[in-house]
Amino acid sequence: MRGKFLLIVTALCLCLAFAACGVNTPSQGQVTTSPQEQVTTNPEEQITTETQDASAAYLPDGITPNILKADLLTRLDLIPIEGVLGGTPYYVEDTFEILSLEDRRVSITAEDGHNGATLILTYEIDEDNNIEWEFVEIISD
Repeated sequence: MRGKFLLIVTALCLCLAFAACGVNTPSQGQVTTSPQEQVTTNPEEQITTETQDASAAYLPDGITPNILKADLLTRLDLIPIEGVLGGTPYYVEDTFEILSLEDRRVSITAEDGHNGATLILTYEIDEDNNIEWEFVEIISD
């Protein structure tokens, strides 16, 4: 009984300490990120200010980093892992990262609920703003 009481008091003290320091703790199911980490599949919104500014030099008009991401998320055929135990491979959306706008390289994690891997892909954008993707390598399992 005394152990439970001490555990509850300790947890309460930690909560009060976080509140006093201004640390926001997410509610159940709520995800918090810094502005630099915010990624959305809405092509009208920006991934980050730095990426958006840099993309102007390397992406054609009408293509944004979010459009790249949204397009890749539809290309499940590029995932080189097989689903196991009934799992179906999919991309982990919030792991999308532009590695180099100049070299047109991105990374993203793919998994099937049991196994996962981080993939490197490259892209080309034609004159009609169609995006062609190519799988390059798996960098981690």
